[in-house]
Amino acid sequence: MNEGNNNKKVVKTVLIVLVSVFAGFILLIGIGILLLVGGAKWFISSIPEYMEQRNEAASQKTFSTYYDDSAVVSARFFERDWAGSGYVYTDVPEEVLEDLVKDLDSLHIVKVGGMHDYYYGYRSGVELIYENGRRISFDGERISYYPDMGDEEITSIFMYFEEGREGFFDILTKYSGPSDPLIPPVYEHPVSEYSTGELSGVSFETVSVSQTGTDLKILNESDKRIGVSEWYVVEKKENDTWYSLTRHDSGSADVQTDDIQDAEPGSEVFMSLDWSDDYGRLFDGEYRVLMMIYEYSEEGQISEPVIMSAEFVINRTKRR
Repeated sequence: MNEGNNNKKVVKTVLIVLVSVFAGFILLIGIGILLLVGGAKWFISSIPEYMEQRNEAASQKTFSTYYDDSAVVSARFFERDWAGSGYVYTDVPEEVLEDLVKDLDSLHIVKVGGMHDYYYGYRSGVELIYENGRRISFDGERISYYPDMGDEEITSIFMYFEEGREGFFDILTKYSGPSDPLIPPVYEHPVSEYSTGELSGVSFETVSVSQTGTDLKILNESDKRIGVSEWYVVEKKENDTWYSLTRHDSGSADVQTDDIQDAEPGSEVFMSLDWSDDYGRLFDGEYRVLMMIYEYSEEGQISEPVIMSAEFVINRTKRR
């Protein structure tokens, strides 16, 4: 009888110990979860505070001293050459360097860091070179700091001004630097595949041009009705060779449309082209726009198109 009671006591004791251990284990897990959740909440809640502190610290700095307090000894503007490879650099004249840096430092930094859905890489902007040999580059979105020796990594961060990108590029253009580009094409420009021709009595010319478009005049002095297609291609001349600029959205060269404007004999057609969404903002250079011109027969039948060209030059006015 006593032996049976002792066995029951042992079993009961073991069960109590097991339950206590299990309960303690559950308690530890619960405490761990609470600590983990609390830590996560603290971390998440501290991010805005950290960002605010970082932005506040950044706002106390100037553009040229954000990474380096050394004196700026030279600067140069850069623009991506999309018809070729690499960049085109223009040195900032020494006599305006100090004024350029002062104007850049007058911009108010309001935020640094953050993420972009997509960054297209440096397109155009300014590069400052310091007395210690280090340098920074900025394209209106991201500032990069380049150490002068060893294998140190480049430091980059997005930077935002109260004046916006517009304020930054307004300063650059004030000193003959690049204007704010739209997203440029990322495709290699192919050699033109188009053969141009003429129609008797029909002239095709540009009236005005800008980096993002042109106004055209087609004068019909023939004795036939003509049709002017709104299909067009913009090409750039490099080393006596015409290259078809490629569109941003598709990589193709032409802007396709079935629309046609008719011009009776002795009349003229005016058309405005805006290629900012198709080709972006054009750099300085020699260009031409191609358009298809049709002739109508007396029966109203339309002929095979003749591709006519109107050449123009982009040469931005330099401002001081």
